[in-house]
Amino acid sequence: MSPQLVELYGFAGLDFVIVGTEVEAIDNRCMEDLLRAANAARTVPIVKLRRPDPVLVSETMNFGAAMIMVPHVTSGPQLEQLVAATRFEPHGTRGECPVGRYTGYGTIHLDDSRAAANTTSSIIPIIEDRAALDHLDEIAAVDGVDIIEVGPYDLSRSLGDAGQAYNSPAVMDAIDAIVAAARRRGKAVKAPLWLTAETDSPSKMISWQIDQLVERGVTLLYGIEVWVLAEFARTLMPLRRVRVRSDEESAAIEAAAEAAPAGGRPPARTPRVNSAKTSRAKASRAKANGAKANGAKANGAKANGAKANGAGRPSAAPARSRR
Repeated sequence: MSPQLVELYGFAGLDFVIVGTEVEAIDNRCMEDLLRAANAARTVPIVKLRRPDPVLVSETMNFGAAMIMVPHVTSGPQLEQLVAATRFEPHGTRGECPVGRYTGYGTIHLDDSRAAANTTSSIIPIIEDRAALDHLDEIAAVDGVDIIEVGPYDLSRSLGDAGQAYNSPAVMDAIDAIVAAARRRGKAVKAPLWLTAETDSPSKMISWQIDQLVERGVTLLYGIEVWVLAEFARTLMPLRRVRVRSDEESAAIEAAAEAAPAGGRPPARTPRVNSAKTSRAKASRAKANGAKANGAKANGAKANGAKANGAGRPSAAPARSRR
């Protein structure tokens, strides 16, 4: 992720962008630049933290994050501590600074910044552990939380169906329970959309996920940036005259490699392309040779003409005698 991409997403009309620090190499300085880009493009910046740490929550709020996604939330009391880290005394544990970025470096009065922080819901807990499923009602009941998120991959791992995400019946049952608890407390549910490398039709996979999640009551959806960019890059491959080998081609190439003697040259990757290159090279050489031959013939004709012209020229007239 870069500030340019964040701006692009905002200008394209996205309601929010997620600055992920859980697995991405994003430090605090880079995070601030991404938040500034989101502010400039008028989209809501949401920061995803590395771990459920109240200190990280306060720091990230001070940098100017509008909302914070916190992974591995498993209980109500834990979530209450995270919410308190977004708020100032007497409602929370966050320390104040009159010249912090969240105060516009001193251009916003502390009373105004305090009132805004203490009345805004900024924490989005991510439910991705089996333990959290036993405490859904107390998690949904925490004041200062408006959105609850589903973490499908970690949740499938925790439920004993690792890597299956929305393909896991246990995960889909858990989503039903999360949505039910959220509805009882008037909260929204958010979930990511995923693409996998073995997907033969990304559009069908995304459509299927949307249908499944919306049917269950999920109201906020978003795409993972790296998968979107990777899929777009794959669609550009034909423009570089690169194609994916068929199963028959791969089998033939592997068989030829096994049959080749040790130290022998490997078979050509794409015979068709190499053949085309050979034909173009032959045509170019033939054209060049033809041009040289025509030039020589023309020069010969010129020389013969000069010779013929010299032979047919009349002799000089004899000198006239003087009288």
